[in-house]
Amino acid sequence: MLSVLLLRSLPALLGLLVASANPFEPLAPLDIYGTDPAGYFRQRRVREVTVLAEGYYRGQRYPRRALAVQQLDRQGRVVKEWKHPNQGRFSTLLESTYDAAGQLNSLTTYQNNTPVADTSLLGTQWQPETRTHYPVAPAQDGYNEHWNSATGAWQRTEAVRRWTSHDTTYVRTTNMVGGTCGNLLRTYPTPDGRTRTDYLMTGHCFLNDMVLVDPQYFYERKEKGRVVEMGILHFEAALQGYLHQHPEVPAPTKGTHAYSDLLDYVAHRADGQADAPLHNTYDAQGRLLRETSKYQYTSYQRNAQGRLQGTELYAQRLPTDTPAREHYSAFSYQPNGLVAKEERSEQINGLAGIRYYRYRYY
Repeated sequence: MLSVLLLRSLPALLGLLVASANPFEPLAPLDIYGTDPAGYFRQRRVREVTVLAEGYYRGQRYPRRALAVQQLDRQGRVVKEWKHPNQGRFSTLLESTYDAAGQLNSLTTYQNNTPVADTSLLGTQWQPETRTHYPVAPAQDGYNEHWNSATGAWQRTEAVRRWTSHDTTYVRTTNMVGGTCGNLLRTYPTPDGRTRTDYLMTGHCFLNDMVLVDPQYFYERKEKGRVVEMGILHFEAALQGYLHQHPEVPAPTKGTHAYSDLLDYVAHRADGQADAPLHNTYDAQGRLLRETSKYQYTSYQRNAQGRLQGTELYAQRLPTDTPAREHYSAFSYQPNGLVAKEERSEQINGLAGIRYYRYRYY
């Protein structure tokens, strides 16, 4: 289970650093329409999406309430999102801007400081919290900022730089408060047709100590531009093999900086062992049909138009267990092809609910 969670977080991590992914949480499964959601919304002139939810959770009934609201521009891109409802009002607001080429340029988060419940749900007193400026061009740097309420101004907290050397793309994030630690993403193709991403952390911030800490390694393999396999790579066996071949090299203690340095040296020269890779299966039109990992799989049922009709997740708690269904969703649509309702059920926590989707148009 942990491997799947880590793998699902990797695209978001890469996307946030290089502005290649939508930072907004999708209100419905991202692949629900079998095509680019922004283009789908643009064609239907969608201006706003509101999600209402009701149901049961662990035996307690929850009445219908607003779950999230997204506002879209005329290109179908999300420019504002209100979410995280709490006591009758949304607690978080996201705002985004885009450059002339349509690339995400900045993302700002706000927290709702309204002292009393706001019946309009949209809030009246929004306090800035964080802002990210993305490196939308290879030679352009990005940075992260935090709102300083004492000074009433933005304070830069991280710098993000992206560059390419030969066949390798680098993205370095540097902490600008208390020291110069940070992390480095190193992405490059491998001879076996995979794409490797090495996530290297350095620290410690307050000691100004630029040493390697806990490196992590990922890979993905694509066919026709679609990810068919991704996984986490381990190099401990390769490291032991290297030490066996080079007895003159002292064996470092696991968890030390010396161990991380030697592990990264070996990892850059070895294939590694994949840990419970995630496999994706698509139909002839490139729409996702199935995700399979070591102990769970999710199937996606689609109608003749390619829109998602339902999903089912089966999982094993123990390797000897028979996979049991833990989650399912069923979708229905409006005549214009936009999702109207989603019925959800999760066995593990007793969730049974319905989400209703409402739209406003340009």
